[in-house]
Amino acid sequence: MQPGITLRNHYCIIKSLGKGGFGDTYLAQDEDLPGKPKCVVKHLRPKSSNPGILPIAKTLFEREANTLDKLGKYHQQIPELLAHFQEEGEFYLVQEYIDGEDISKELIPNKKSSESYTVKLLKDILEVLAFVHQENVIHRDIKPQNLMRRRQDGKIVLIDFGAVKEISTLVINAAGQTTVTVAVGTPGYMPSEQAIGKPKFSSDIYAVGMIGIQALTGRKPHHLPEDKRTGNITTTPFYFGETITTELANYRGNYTYASAPTGSYIQKTTEVGSFPPNNFGLYDMHGNVWEWCQDVWHYNYDTAPTDGSVWESGEQSNSDSKVLRGGSWYDLPKSCRCANRVRRFPMGQDEDIGFRLVMG
Repeated sequence: MQPGITLRNHYCIIKSLGKGGFGDTYLAQDEDLPGKPKCVVKHLRPKSSNPGILPIAKTLFEREANTLDKLGKYHQQIPELLAHFQEEGEFYLVQEYIDGEDISKELIPNKKSSESYTVKLLKDILEVLAFVHQENVIHRDIKPQNLMRRRQDGKIVLIDFGAVKEISTLVINAAGQTTVTVAVGTPGYMPSEQAIGKPKFSSDIYAVGMIGIQALTGRKPHHLPEDKRTGNITTTPFYFGETITTELANYRGNYTYASAPTGSYIQKTTEVGSFPPNNFGLYDMHGNVWEWCQDVWHYNYDTAPTDGSVWESGEQSNSDSKVLRGGSWYDLPKSCRCANRVRRFPMGQDEDIGFRLVMG
């Protein structure tokens, strides 16, 4: 749409804010209200010209508009829905304009954000997301561009809910069934279950976690290393790189890993803080003591959960044994890798097994 076009003799288009596969977004002004306040117009149109799509798209549009109306009315960090309407088979949402910038402007490539900034950012996002999930809504497209820092008060505002975008992806297949052509979401911030069209509440949490990693590392998700077998984001064998030294962790230092030199062998645990923390501010993630996990032991990972939930049952499991991770002061360095796991019985006692208490 060109600037100057007026929708419903009411909303005058000022300029384009963005174009994408799901539709176009415009900055507009409300000609009927005093002061002609700014607003945002989202223009959504089905890709398919099949007439059978229109009633289905209309039903979906009405449902999602009602959801946005409910969310925006009851939370100040979600834009209020001002109007929704259909014209000539195309759909329009009019929402409150948020004066500010999205947080992609804050997450500068190759610049690591501080732990305090990252923790506060994640808390701010999760406070809004908790309300959304309480209303039984999955956002489905959480990414820096959809998180606005409101200029007035510095609060995070969650915009651009993904479910509405399904309208633009509807098609009717050869069997006459209505389907969506692509999964709604953004690669890098979208977990595997969402990519196959089965989003869960935890899918949004995954996206928030990826934003946290981006803030701490200065690297966008598509620049992070991936597991070639699963496609999931992975890291180096140790949080600090490809190898390990006794200046970084407490392990049996007279043995080596990869190209690292031999080092000291303390032969006992050390006080927390004796070695540097990882990017999340946690100490001794490699070495010092093995740590208990909530997961029970499984003999393989063939049916492991993909949504981040605890794995406490299933075939090939042994509920009497729990998973341990981390490595110990008397273990070889290869036992201190990120991916290393062993099993023990919870009732057993040993001087190399402990637990971590994290204060937030």
